[in-house]
Amino acid sequence: MLFLNYTITLPNKLLFAQDYDFFLRITEKADKIGHIPMILYSWRSVQGSVALNACAKIYAYDAGKRALEAAIKRRGEDAVVLKAAGTGLGVYRVKRKVKNKSVSHIIEGGSKHIFSMVDNIRNLSAVPVEIIIVLREGESNVFDRDLTRDSGIKTVICKKNATISEIYNAGAACSSEENLIFSSKFIDLLDSDYPLGLLEHVQRDEIGVAGIKIIYPNGFYYHTGMILGVNGVAGYAHRNIWQYPGYWNFAGCIRNYSALTWNFMAVSRKKFDEVKGFDSQFNQFGDVDFCLKLIAKGYRNLYTPYVIAVLNRSVHFLEELRNKEEEDILLGRYGAVIENDPMHHPLMSKTLEDFSIAL
Repeated sequence: MLFLNYTITLPNKLLFAQDYDFFLRITEKADKIGHIPMILYSWRSVQGSVALNACAKIYAYDAGKRALEAAIKRRGEDAVVLKAAGTGLGVYRVKRKVKNKSVSHIIEGGSKHIFSMVDNIRNLSAVPVEIIIVLREGESNVFDRDLTRDSGIKTVICKKNATISEIYNAGAACSSEENLIFSSKFIDLLDSDYPLGLLEHVQRDEIGVAGIKIIYPNGFYYHTGMILGVNGVAGYAHRNIWQYPGYWNFAGCIRNYSALTWNFMAVSRKKFDEVKGFDSQFNQFGDVDFCLKLIAKGYRNLYTPYVIAVLNRSVHFLEELRNKEEEDILLGRYGAVIENDPMHHPLMSKTLEDFSIAL
């Protein structure tokens, strides 16, 4: 619950965005903010209201941007405010200056497809990236060339039956940079803000993991964040829905989620070490466990649409996204959070991934 006892003076230049400016200011003053999930208020539409006046709405969108710029200045952040592409008016992107561009990209090996991934990293990245490919014993024979002869790639060999958690931990142990990106062997990067769109967030003191927009080859969404308690332990926001801005533009704007997929995620080395990396017993839900460990330490996790990739495989069947043994472990550790995801409205479906109301 939020309790305040102070006065806000609204600048005239923020007329039409006074409610937005008000909430930006009070969140800077409050120690704790609670969420009441019931509808307590609806906007009143009266003659002359911004809600009814299309011209006034344009001014309101500009005023909203100014309110956000004022908040960024008050908070001392080195950032610019942009109108978010691919969404709509009234949606903004706060683009932060990246102070530490040191990054290692760790790829789960075992497929010839990783050469495409390596080429994409080299072609798209605006900064040098240390590339680390982790293989299980015996997997090197799937390649047409010897990876060790590529001076720009580090290779790490794990035991034959290593879990994905162990693979990513092994790559992190051999990396030499201060920020870490993990990705699947089946990922292809698209032209987007890689890796700076991730680094701008993992450098923030309050942020743990940053995840990205991932689509299937057929153009449907695979991942725009994870929803706890859906499809057992975790579902994938907007999964198997054709690309669009998403429910309330969630797919098209930076947003907090409790968990993000490790098919493509970033974290600072400091925070990775703080929670002792991935739990080695997980082969499917190590990402959920890792994200919830960071939340338990007081960090927030977020999704950004400004780095985009394709997951080169067919659309998952629901049973492929389940693992009873690992689900039981997670429910034993985080049952209360999984059953009541604070980033997902309690009246929404726990069986569908489209933010529909539970029936």
